[in-house]
Amino acid sequence: MHTRHVRGTVNDGGELVLTNPTALPPGEVDVILLYREPEGRLRRRSKKGKHPAFGIWADRPEAADPAGFAARLRQDLENRSDRRV
Repeated sequence: MHTRHVRGTVNDGGELVLTNPTALPPGEVDVILLYREPEGRLRRRSKKGKHPAFGIWADRPEAADPAGFAARLRQDLENRSDRRV
């Protein structure tokens, strides 16, 4: 099996239109589509967003900077005196 990278668009009628067609030998092909989400369209939330604990830190003022807050939590955990080595 050989591969060839060909770009295209899907028109309003749902038809695939190739923008850089190349000469291909006649025969059967498998088509794999990699497509981009239209700009401004939100992705559907994953199941993670539906977990009961999702957002429990949202109202905590110390968590306003999520990266800094997570770094402080990790540092506190690493500095615990009851930590097993």
